Amino acid sequence: MSGTIILEGVAARFGTLSTRLPASESRCSGNRPFREVLLPSCFDVALQSGKPITFDVGHDEAATFASTADGALALWTDEFALRFRIRVPEDHAVADAVERGRCRGVSISGWPSGTRNGDVIAVSTVELVSIALCIHPERPAHNGTFCRVHYPFIRERKSQ
Repeated sequence: MSGTIILEGVAARFGTLSTRLPASESRCSGNRPFREVLLPSCFDVALQSGKPITFDVGHDEAATFASTADGALALWTDEFALRFRIRVPEDHAVADAVERGRCRGVSISGWPSGTRNGDVIAVSTVELVSIALCIHPERPAHNGTFCRVHYPFIRERKSQ
């Protein structure tokens, strides 16, 4: 009988500046390239709304394997970051990809709102939609709303 592993990690860090992004990446960009910084409370509304947030592979809805709705995904913030914990069957392909190092990071997807000052947007609210494991992240240096790469780790194993 297969057990369960718990993956835990950081989905987005607060207070760090992203790389330069194209205007198309944000509805508050003013149609100019920008950089963004996430404020510590930017996910509060999304986390308290009760709307389901999913965890998938590569931002592919068909590859969703955990959700806040089914309890397999837990999300919380501290003063430094948005953090996650997911339960995955030990024989799931995702567990294998993380354990073997094929998973190259974690990315978030959502709609940011914030205030622009020069080329920097201070993101005060994010309508968080999903978090994704990325095999080949698009922008590994970006730490903002669309693709911030952090490395998940296996927190524990539980036999069933």
